[in-house]
Amino acid sequence: MNELTLPILRYRSGFIKAIRSFFALKEFSEVDTPLLKSFAGMEPYLDPMLVSSPHKSKEGYLITSPEYSMKQILALGFENIYEISHSFRSGEKGEMHTAEFLMLEFYQSGVDENTLMETCIELLEY
Repeated sequence: MNELTLPILRYRSGFIKAIRSFFALKEFSEVDTPLLKSFAGMEPYLDPMLVSSPHKSKEGYLITSPEYSMKQILALGFENIYEISHSFRSGEKGEMHTAEFLMLEFYQSGVDENTLMETCIELLEY
């Protein structure tokens, strides 16, 4: 299912490079937010993963998406940001789902939904 082959790794590398190139052209800032949080996500329909140190002295949750941290960054004044982040969900089902996956999340400040949709179209066409 999650077999890594040389062609898959090359394709994935080029795909991520293309996403970064698109957002660089659009003058977005790439951000890097924590994967481990002290609290579970706020989405009641998602099943976060609880992790702990071997002796249970430290616990935390792997993020279900970078949304919360990215919104904190927006509140600091950044306007156009994106992140390509590993995310984790323990309740995913189906042959195509895995507990860990790569997620693209981006935010544009001061635009309406039509501009946001246009950015999505441009990204897919790019």
